Amino acid sequence: MTYLKEIERAIKKANRVKNKAIADELKKYKKEYKLKIKKLQSLIDAQPPGGPRKLNALFRQIEKEMLALSNKLSTSAQVLIRKSTRQAVLDVQASIRATGGRLKGNYTAGMSPAVFERVWKAAMDKVIRGVDGVTLSERIWEIHEGTYKTLRKMIADGYAEGLYPGEIQRNLRAFLYLPDVDMRKTYWKEYFKKYPPGRGVYRSAYKNTERVLRTEVTRAYRESTAEYAKAKAWVKGIKWHRTAGAEECDECDEYERSDMYGLGEGVYPPDGVPVSHPNCFCYLTIEPIEDALEFPE
Repeated sequence: MTYLKEIERAIKKANRVKNKAIADELKKYKKEYKLKIKKLQSLIDAQPPGGPRKLNALFRQIEKEMLALSNKLSTSAQVLIRKSTRQAVLDVQASIRATGGRLKGNYTAGMSPAVFERVWKAAMDKVIRGVDGVTLSERIWEIHEGTYKTLRKMIADGYAEGLYPGEIQRNLRAFLYLPDVDMRKTYWKEYFKKYPPGRGVYRSAYKNTERVLRTEVTRAYRESTAEYAKAKAWVKGIKWHRTAGAEECDECDEYERSDMYGLGEGVYPPDGVPVSHPNCFCYLTIEPIEDALEFPE
């Protein structure tokens, strides 16, 4: 096994740990959504018959609940990003040490405490700030804001159409969480055409929030690798890898094959890391300059 394979194996192991951390966090998200659904259903249960004034009071309560959910999940996501970026730098260092100490001369995998703090905080700030100027908190609130607006329409339509509260509650649950609805049925096909749940490709607010978390934590690992690479004189670039078992993706295949900078196939300078699509699971490894490592005999 070559030293690059050793590095890649260590990074793959770190990615498995990272994916478990995401899965554990999503369990908490699922619980929060289910609790919020129950709270909103109880608000509908308590809704007395009345005109627009009564409905407006219900909407104000729902808006308050959606804002609270957004704030809670945003805080949770930022804590996970903070942990992920820090752990990612440690994982990169560990992957280099996996070469068995083959770095030449004064080249090192480690960092002084001050440089380490600067590297992982720079990666964390990039992810939380957002590549397009939209912060992590704003991304999550954007989903919930769109969700709230559609909830208003859905509930108002339900009352106008004379639906029973139980039917409105069922629609609300499907809209927010999408548990066991059968998309082969005309009812649900038409329902989600009429009430698309915010920005994203999924049919529920929970799934859209899940997509944001998966995307941003994976990006946090890539940004941490890039920031680490910037701080090391022996790094030639960072290499883009497709994750085994991931769905086919022309965009990521191109990133893995392209030699835009003359550094080798799929290799980019630390400042040139591609920004990929939502739910991308690709990862990066360090590519050292040719004379930085002792080659095994």
